[in-house]
Amino acid sequence: SVFGLISLETLSVEPTLNNEFNVYPTIVNNGSNINIVDTKAAIETVDIYSVTGRLVQTIEVSNQSNIAIPINQYASGMYFLTINKNKANTYKFIVK
Repeated sequence: SVFGLISLETLSVEPTLNNEFNVYPTIVNNGSNINIVDTKAAIETVDIYSVTGRLVQTIEVSNQSNIAIPINQYASGMYFLTINKNKANTYKFIVK
């Protein structure tokens, strides 16, 4: 399977961090990782949701600025990432 990464813009009254993160690669084969690099500060958690809104996994990253998330355990479909830092969120989604 192949993952595609699509950026999702948000409209919100709460702070968002869309320009502070790089999420790559845009296409990934099974057995690879989705990489999140925060160029400005440390990430606290990453929540992964299925397209139906079910929380699939919460990853506690203890204020790391670079994270590799293995994707081989996920079934084919769309997943939404919520990247949490300093009470502000960035939203991205991946397609397998």
